[in-house]
Amino acid sequence: MRKTPSPTVTIRVRKEEKSRTVFGPDLNDVRLDPNEGIPRFVVKCIECIELPENIKTNGIYRASGNKVLIEGVRKKMNERHHIRKDLIWTFLEKQDVHTLTGSLKLFFAI
Repeated sequence: MRKTPSPTVTIRVRKEEKSRTVFGPDLNDVRLDPNEGIPRFVVKCIECIELPENIKTNGIYRASGNKVLIEGVRKKMNERHHIRKDLIWTFLEKQDVHTLTGSLKLFFAI
């Protein structure tokens, strides 16, 4: 008995260019902290997370933050029309620790 070849299935994969934007600007345009050489957003998040009242929190990176609040931080960082950057940092300082850790994890995940 002769085997007939299986029909060939052609699958077209649409290549979508993954956006290189992270919290707004292109990765090449992300402002680096002059002292640390890493993105300012990362430095500021870590500074806020390491505040004495936050660093004592149980499950600091394990517990999930509120997705709506994390998305709010992401949207705020995506706004390109910031007049004063210090207002952005004040906004981050007002966030709870789990929103900050969730935002930081999202920054690295995208």
